[in-house]
Order: sequence, then C-alpha cells, then structure tokens
Amino acid sequence: MSYRSIVPYPCPATAATSDFAYAQSQWASTWPENPEDRALVVDSVKMWQLC
Repeated sequence: MSYRSIVPYPCPATAATSDFAYAQSQWASTWPENPEDRALVVDSVKMWQLC
C-alpha cells in the first residue's frame, strides 16, 4: 500500500519533505529558539476502551 493511498487528503507537492527542508530559511525564524518549546507537549492521555 502506498502512502498516497492511506492519507485522507491529497498532497499537491510530490516532494513535500524536501520542499519543507529547502524552505527552511522562510519558516525557521518563526519557530521558538529553544528546542523544548518546539515540541508538541501532551499532559495526559485517557483511554476509555481497550481496542
């Protein structure tokens, strides 16, 4: 199964990962300097039913 067949949205960029990396000069200045502040922080997770 290919990645394109499992994503719920179409990706117009054929090389999205490399496009993101090459555009670093455009977006990097908008990110916090501290790497700890760049992460998604999850305080807790509740599981109501075991799947």
